[in-house]
Amino acid sequence: MLNKEHNTLEGLQKIVNIKASLNLGFFKDLKEAFSITYPETLNMESSIKNNNLHPEWVAGFSTGEYNLFITVQKSKTKSGLSTSLRFSIAQHSRDCLLLESFVKFFGGGFVVNYKKRLLCEFITKIDHIIKHIIPFFDKHPIQGSKHLSFLYFKSGVRHILLKIKNI
Repeated sequence: MLNKEHNTLEGLQKIVNIKASLNLGFFKDLKEAFSITYPETLNMESSIKNNNLHPEWVAGFSTGEYNLFITVQKSKTKSGLSTSLRFSIAQHSRDCLLLESFVKFFGGGFVVNYKKRLLCEFITKIDHIIKHIIPFFDKHPIQGSKHLSFLYFKSGVRHILLKIKNI
């Protein structure tokens, strides 16, 4: 706007594209107007609906939004401990469609819609983490401060698998 680009059709298109990429979505009238004249504006929405997500986008989005859990608790197993692993991404309930597209993209997992909390969560567990999640992030590395957390998680998964094989 400082460069007065918003006064041109291309500048206005840039602004609308930014709005389209945010998870708050469009007002109905704006969506209808731009989907007819400029269908590329709704690129992200159609990418989600068509499960045409770009791996680098998924990696970047996940980097900012994922949670990793390793839970160890007492149990009646031989070792006296029970271990569970979980990878999850939570979003506002208006973004359940995005999280459902992750089920298709990653080839598994499931989405829980917490109605009372306006929250949806994409969740995967141990088998899927080992077969899909870790290999994906090995190929498309997590950036920033969460990279070290992922490496610790991956190391924990290996450790747990070794313990399971020795039981």
